[in-house]
Amino acid sequence: KIPQIGMYDGTSDPYAHLGHYTSWMDLHGASDALRCRMFSLTLGPRAQKWYYTLPPHSIWKWQQLRAAFRSHFIGAQICLIPKESITNIVQKDDETVKDYVARFNDRIQNMEPCHPKTLLVTPIAGLKPNSMFRWTLCQNKPATFQEFLVRAQQFIIAEESMSVPSFDFSVKESKVEPDTKKKNKKNFGKAQFRNSSKGYENTPESRAARDQYSDNVRTGYHAVYSAGAATIYEELKGKGIIPDPRPVRTPEDKLDKTRYCAYHKSPGHNTDE
Repeated sequence: KIPQIGMYDGTSDPYAHLGHYTSWMDLHGASDALRCRMFSLTLGPRAQKWYYTLPPHSIWKWQQLRAAFRSHFIGAQICLIPKESITNIVQKDDETVKDYVARFNDRIQNMEPCHPKTLLVTPIAGLKPNSMFRWTLCQNKPATFQEFLVRAQQFIIAEESMSVPSFDFSVKESKVEPDTKKKNKKNFGKAQFRNSSKGYENTPESRAARDQYSDNVRTGYHAVYSAGAATIYEELKGKGIIPDPRPVRTPEDKLDKTRYCAYHKSPGHNTDE
């Protein structure tokens, strides 16, 4: 069966093509001789020309053909980034954890192999010193890089689920000149100024815009204040974000047994308190 992989045209990385070809032949248990005979079927016109210039009886085993292929197309090989370069990857001040982890992952795709411990420690050290995610990792350190990625995904989901719109409620000082203020006060009783006591333009469009803004503000406040501590705790528990609680110092015989706190895992008060 012809290998179901892309044709090599001589311009892409020869190591990548050999990797795909070897994986396919390993899957089907191909012998050494079959690998040599089938290899030409995965070559495009340019690579085929090289294949047919090989001297007769010059290839006796797959290792020889593989080495000759790599040597001829070495100019198309992708140069790997030095492994030392990942120590320069640090989280920027305005960069989210999601963007930082994505940038780190993108760098290591074409990087020289490095020690697993280095691959784990480097992204943690690159986080911002005041990062909440870094704090949780220091409290409960991941054992592998894959565990770090899982923890990062959990933190990103929690961070994005708790994000709400922010509104600027600051009141800017009026820059109206004194003479203009007197004129406005003088004309306040006139019909065209009766509905403009707050400085708003009294048109259908402006009224609709103010109503929409008020609705957005109420929605934002509701999202923040209606959740409650118990709801937020249920959303984030077990994700390595909320720190362990301090021990309850109240004697057990004085605790209110009718109330229970899921965070402290003890009676005495409700979780929302």
